[in-house]
Amino acid sequence: MALALLIAGCYLYRADGRGRAVLLALGGASAAAFIWFHVAAFDGLTPYNVNVVYAGLSSIELVDRHV
Repeated sequence: MALALLIAGCYLYRADGRGRAVLLALGGASAAAFIWFHVAAFDGLTPYNVNVVYAGLSSIELVDRHV
């Protein structure tokens, strides 16, 4: 995650005004999607919030339950 933030920071530094707006909008949309999925799936930002990790399910089965 630190590497992603470093790369995003470099792109933000080098981008013009419109590029910065696009990068910030995409980052915000990505963060919103992350938060929405985790709150919908786990009632919190991590599965450990409710001690539910969906043990034994494949990734496809997990996504199938929430899409």
